[in-house]
Amino acid sequence: MGWLQDLRFALRMLRKAPGVTAIAVLALALGIGANTAIFSLVNAVLLQPLPFPSPDRLVQVCRENRGGDQPWVSIPNFLDWRKQTGVFAHLAAYDPANFNLSANGAAPVRVGGNYVDTNFLATLGVHPSLGGDFRPSDDQTGRPPVALISHRLWQARFGADPAIVGRVVQLNGQPVPILGVLPDAFRFPGDPDILEPLQPEGVSQDRSANVASVIGRLRPDVSLAAAQAQMRAVGDRLAQQFPQADGGDTVGLVPLQQQWSGILRPALLMLFGAVGLVLLIACADLANLLLSRAAGRQKEIAVRMAIGAQRARILRQLLTESVVLALAGAALGLAFAFAADRAIVASAPTAAFLSNTLDLSARLDLPVLLFTLALALATGLLFGLAPALQIARTDLNQVLQQESGRSASSRSRHRFRSLLIVGEIALTLPLLLAAAVLLSSLAHSRHADAGFNPQHLLTAHLPLAPARYTTPASIAQFSNRLLPRLRALPGVQAAALTLVLPLTVCPDFPLSVDGRAPNPNNPPDAQWHPSTSQTFRALGIPVLQGRGFLDSDSQSSAPVAVINQQAAQTWWPHQNPIGHTLWIGKPFMGPALTDPAPRTIVGVVGNVRQDGLNFLPPPAVYLPLAQMNDGVTKLLIHLLPLALVVRTAGPADALRLPLQSAIWSQDPQQPISDLMSMTQVEATSLAPQQFLLGLLGAFALLALVLAAIGIYGVMAYAVSERTREIGLRLALGAAPAQLLRMVLLDGLRLALVGIALGALAGWGLLRLLAHQLSSLQGLDPSLLAYTAAALLATALAACLIPAARAARLDPLAALRQD
Repeated sequence: MGWLQDLRFALRMLRKAPGVTAIAVLALALGIGANTAIFSLVNAVLLQPLPFPSPDRLVQVCRENRGGDQPWVSIPNFLDWRKQTGVFAHLAAYDPANFNLSANGAAPVRVGGNYVDTNFLATLGVHPSLGGDFRPSDDQTGRPPVALISHRLWQARFGADPAIVGRVVQLNGQPVPILGVLPDAFRFPGDPDILEPLQPEGVSQDRSANVASVIGRLRPDVSLAAAQAQMRAVGDRLAQQFPQADGGDTVGLVPLQQQWSGILRPALLMLFGAVGLVLLIACADLANLLLSRAAGRQKEIAVRMAIGAQRARILRQLLTESVVLALAGAALGLAFAFAADRAIVASAPTAAFLSNTLDLSARLDLPVLLFTLALALATGLLFGLAPALQIARTDLNQVLQQESGRSASSRSRHRFRSLLIVGEIALTLPLLLAAAVLLSSLAHSRHADAGFNPQHLLTAHLPLAPARYTTPASIAQFSNRLLPRLRALPGVQAAALTLVLPLTVCPDFPLSVDGRAPNPNNPPDAQWHPSTSQTFRALGIPVLQGRGFLDSDSQSSAPVAVINQQAAQTWWPHQNPIGHTLWIGKPFMGPALTDPAPRTIVGVVGNVRQDGLNFLPPPAVYLPLAQMNDGVTKLLIHLLPLALVVRTAGPADALRLPLQSAIWSQDPQQPISDLMSMTQVEATSLAPQQFLLGLLGAFALLALVLAAIGIYGVMAYAVSERTREIGLRLALGAAPAQLLRMVLLDGLRLALVGIALGALAGWGLLRLLAHQLSSLQGLDPSLLAYTAAALLATALAACLIPAARAARLDPLAALRQD
């Protein structure tokens, strides 16, 4: 009954002060709602188990070396690992691929998928919802291909046809029967729509060809630590047995959820820390508001104590009021969190990855609701406790006898409120500083010299069918038919094919360089760009020395290469690299992936920021597309589509339809994907950084607003407490400007102390973030100065209204106030 009475009384008291209540609830709603929104993402990505049976048993099996865990492994190593039945209940390899799908007489489309070991679904603990699983013999070389399709593809492309099992479709130019349909809840990175059995052949059987990834399900009686120890022993043995391919490598086991969430973990934890700071600032505002109300309720509390109320009873009543405020803020915050989650998932550049590997539907499930409830209770109790203790310790006689002046208790409350303001400013500055550094990094990226000209450049991906394009000669025939047709289009200045576009993921290969002894423990490597003639002209990459590629650089001509400026400076400093040679793959790769002969360097081109605008260019080697060897060609056609680049005289988008018509006139079965301008590709590369900046900037702005509200509240309260003092000063001849300066200086002192503490905290925060986010620029002292100045200006602006009010006081009215 006592708690119900406290609750009713709390609601009645809060209704009596609607302004204070509304501000407190809104501040807490923003703080708690932001925390709930980010926690729901953290919960889904980092805490919720993967949607498979016994997900804690699933691991990613990697090569482990000085570079960390490498998820790409060779098929022969996988086959050796699979023999370790004392460790794994199931072990399966998968190789991401793209498939050209033709069905129902519709235009061909490119769909993503995986070549998988026939044990793949058993390892995950998944069963097809329609049809059956692969048979053990389906992954034997030479067996006719079969396929499993996703539930999404079954609905979108085949109208959820219940008779889909056994139906034959064209995949990569081959007839393939559909064996079954995956469950609707199936999630896996890369969003695979098609699974085909992985049949090792050719280059896949080269132990140095790391072309697949491996997942395993540990036996129930084997711990992760024990399995790791056994697999490291296996890796060490293979390294001794095959030093050329496996030297320096061992085997690492990474929990599958940790592996999948690794790319998002730093950003999510950073955002979770940011919203935690926002909540602390909102809680400081709550404490200040409660202290303000406490000052006005001193006599009420004193009277209640005089007629017999116990201090513990009063303390409980006051804590009930703060908890009711926090719960009201949490209720409103849930609505804010739901809307924020929907917006975040919809706008995040990684939304596709999130939605396809984890169930992120922006719903507030039980763990999130419990988190919000716990956060509200903790907020109400912890930050309502200090004001409650302040008022519960009220000296009864002093309050009842007090007529004027500032009591010791009021001075104590003022000091505590000042500490809260210092804390708010110290918490706000790191957020503002992190947002400023991200903004500076983004601006630096936007103005960085990318090494190519993205203007008037149209791009597309052409996934070639492996059944028809298996050799460099067949690809050369395709390009020799297509490129002249494209170059003849009105407005086209240059057209070329290359393996990957700038600012996208690029494969790299080890190589040996003439004049340098090979180091098997640290081989030189370079990004690898098979390209046709006009590639440098189309992309706007300057040729600095020698020449680019010619149409005569064919498979029958001498092997040549063009390197970038970074490679020239790395391998032949202070020398002319023209005429030197390099040998791709030798002696580090197997014969299927090694060039049959060294290549002569015929040109040096400018550096391109391949990995992103905020990353320095690594060494890069360009070679004629027609001069790839057969093994590498088969590998890349399975993994990557060719990239088409077309430089235009006018707007690139005007050539979309003519480009499609020209391609389909040469090959009606050729899918075209990702048709976009290079400026769009550039914007896509910056999207994660821009998205993170948007979220962090929003939280920093919210923290700044909450801090301004807190500063205003403290200074307004300080002026109200000093009304008689201010009136006396005015009566004795003090000028209003002096009083204005006095109040502003009080606020300035608090702000400067908070800024000093916040600068130290911000410096430490940025050092931590620099280890987590490789794209983050270092701390520029000018950024700290600008951020501190902005925060100081905000603090002074928040102090200005109370200061002006003090300067306008009527001395007689102030002296009559009791």
